[in-house]
Amino acid sequence: MTQTNVNVQMQIRRDTAANWQSSDPVLLAGEWGYITDTGKFKIGNGSTNFTFLPDAVLSTFGGTLTDHLKINNKKELRLSDSASGAEHYSSLKVGTQSENINYTLPTTAPTDNQYLKCSAAGVLSWDTFTGTDLADLVSNDANNRILTATGSTNSFNAEANLTFDGSTLSVSGSSQVIQTLTTTNSNGAYIEYKLGASGATIGFIGSAFQLVQGGLAANLAVRSQNLLQLCVGDSQKLSITSDKVQFNVDAKVDTDGQRDLGTSSNRWKNLYLSNDIEVGGNVGIGVSGSNISGTLHVHKSSGVNRSFFESGDNHTFLRLLGGTAANNSGIEFFSGSSANKANITARGDTSSLEFEIGNLSPAVEMKDSGNVEINDGNLELASTHGIHFHNYGSGTNVDSNLLDDYETGTWTPDIRFGTNQSTANQCTYSSRSGKYTKVGRVVTIEAFYNISNFNSNTGNMFLFGLPFTPASGCQSIMHHIGDGFNFGSNEFGTTFVLIDASNDRGIMGWQRETGWHNMTHSEMESGGMYITGVYYA
Repeated sequence: MTQTNVNVQMQIRRDTAANWQSSDPVLLAGEWGYITDTGKFKIGNGSTNFTFLPDAVLSTFGGTLTDHLKINNKKELRLSDSASGAEHYSSLKVGTQSENINYTLPTTAPTDNQYLKCSAAGVLSWDTFTGTDLADLVSNDANNRILTATGSTNSFNAEANLTFDGSTLSVSGSSQVIQTLTTTNSNGAYIEYKLGASGATIGFIGSAFQLVQGGLAANLAVRSQNLLQLCVGDSQKLSITSDKVQFNVDAKVDTDGQRDLGTSSNRWKNLYLSNDIEVGGNVGIGVSGSNISGTLHVHKSSGVNRSFFESGDNHTFLRLLGGTAANNSGIEFFSGSSANKANITARGDTSSLEFEIGNLSPAVEMKDSGNVEINDGNLELASTHGIHFHNYGSGTNVDSNLLDDYETGTWTPDIRFGTNQSTANQCTYSSRSGKYTKVGRVVTIEAFYNISNFNSNTGNMFLFGLPFTPASGCQSIMHHIGDGFNFGSNEFGTTFVLIDASNDRGIMGWQRETGWHNMTHSEMESGGMYITGVYYA
C-alpha cells in the first residue's frame, strides 16, 4: 500500500479561565482544553465537567525529559504523594537571585550521621564530622579551656586563663571574669565560692548573700522591695527599709561599762543616715565613757551646756540650751532667720515655762500656779473638739461635759401662715433682722420684724428661719412683743413664741384668761415686733 504524507495543522480547543468556568463544558474523551491566561491545560474523559477535571501533567504514565524543566515566576516544583489519598507534597522553590546557580546532587547514598555539604562549585556530597573540622576553627586549643568568640567569621579562641573541668571554674592571670553561675540545691538557686577545702565560703542563695566561716554564717538578704536585712546565725541584727534603719543587736559592753557600736579601740566615728535610726540603748556622738548618760548626746565645741542638731551653715538647727535661773534652759528650733524660730524655755526667775514663736516673746506662758497665759493671738480648737469640764459633771443623767462650740452671727426671721407654711418669704417686710449667740448647744436669739403687707395670707402664725435646728423635744418659750398687735375688743394677754422642734419652727401664741391660743393674721397689723429668748439645739 502506498504511504501518503499529509501536512495537517491542528488547533486545540482554548479559552480564558473565566470563560471555561462560566460555560463549564464536558470535554470528549482525549479532547484537550487549553486555558490561555494561565498556560494550563486539561484533558477530557467524556463525563466530567471542565472545572472538575485535574490539570494535565507532562505524562500520565511516566516518561523522560530530554531537556531542562523550567518553572517561571519563582513557582514551586512539587513532588506529590497523591497516590496515598489526601495529597501532600514536598516542594522546592527559588528566591530572588542575581546569578545562575547550579547544584549537583550526590552520586552516592548517605550513611548514618552524615551531613550534606556543598563545595564552592555547587557540588553536594555526604561527609562525616571529625575532630579536625572543629580544630580548624579554634585557636590555642587545649584541655578544659573555655571557648570565646573572636569576632571573626567561623573563628573561636580557647582562653588559657579561664578553664572549667566539670566542677571548678578557674581564673588565672590578670583577666577579669563577669559571669553568672547558677546551680540548684534544696535552698533553690545557689552560687558558691570557696577558699580551700575548708576555708571561708561566699555564697548567693536566691536574693541573699551569705558568708560562712567555720560554723558561723551571716546573711545579707533583700526580703522585699523596701527591706534589706543582715542576719548573723539565725538572728536578724540589722534591718533597713525605705524610711528606717533598725539595729536589733545587744551592743558590745566595753571595759568602760558603756555600749558602743564597734570596739573601744575602733568606734564608729561618723554615721550618716538619710532616714530614721532606732536604738534600744544609748548612743554617744562626740563623747565617750561615763559621759554617755542620756539617750542622745551632741556636744558643741563652744560649750558643754549646748547641744546642736544642725543642717548646713547653722541655717536650720535644733539647739538644747542648759542654764541657771538667770541663764534659762530650753529648746530652740531655728530655720533661716529669727522670724522662723520657736523656743521652749524653762525660766527659773519667773517659775514658768514659756513658748516663744518668731519675735513674739513670750507668746504663751505656763505658770507654776497652773494657769496658762496667752499674751498674743487666740486659742483655736479644731472642729468637734473643745473644753472638757470632766470634774464638774455632778448633775443627774449627764450627757456631756464638753464645751465644743461658741459662735455669734445673724439670722432672718420669716413669718408664715397656716394656709401656706411651705412658702418662704410670703409676706412683704419694711424691715427685719436677727442676731444669735451659740454657746455649746444653747442658742440665744433676738429678732425684729415689721410686716408691711400680709399678701392675703391667712391662718395661724408661725416663725421660721431659726439659725439652728431645735433639739428633739425642745419646747422653749420666747418673748414676743411690739406695736403690731391688734386684739380689738378681746382682753389682752401675754404673747409668746413656743419652739416646735419636730417642725423646726416657732408657734406664735397669746395667753388669755380662758387659756392660750394661736395668733392669727386677724390679730396682727403693720408695726415693729421684737422676739427674744433661748432654746436648745
